[in-house]
Amino acid sequence: MKGKKIDNEFINSYINNCIKNNIFSSEEMLDLAKNKIKFIDEKIVEVEKLKLERNKLLDIVNLFGKNDKNISLKEIKLLSLYKIKNHNLCKIICTAISKNKKFDIDLSSPEIIFCIKQLLENEVLEKDSNFFKKGKMFDSYQKIILRI
Repeated sequence: MKGKKIDNEFINSYINNCIKNNIFSSEEMLDLAKNKIKFIDEKIVEVEKLKLERNKLLDIVNLFGKNDKNISLKEIKLLSLYKIKNHNLCKIICTAISKNKKFDIDLSSPEIIFCIKQLLENEVLEKDSNFFKKGKMFDSYQKIILRI
């Protein structure tokens, strides 16, 4: 892809695995890669459908759970973390903040602004003057996005 760095280590590993499995021609390796991409894309579609259903089920939990005294405020906050959209970009932002403790983010992209807004609203991030840092729910959100 244009502008994307090539992961030479992955490519070498992929070729070595193909050779170990008696796949020697570049055409066969290409076909295998295309089939795997198709399989992964199908799985992503499945996961997206499950995420939509999960969000709807969370609405039911929120609706009926108001009378349930066993659900704590912390659990309700955890449930709201699953509604955060664009987990990939949010994960990148959280990883950068996790590594740098304080992270100055370029706010020129609408997608980044949207993600940061969600993360701030859900207390995943906090704003400290011109920097963003870990919020109260940061560690909980990290555990959630690792599963997604």
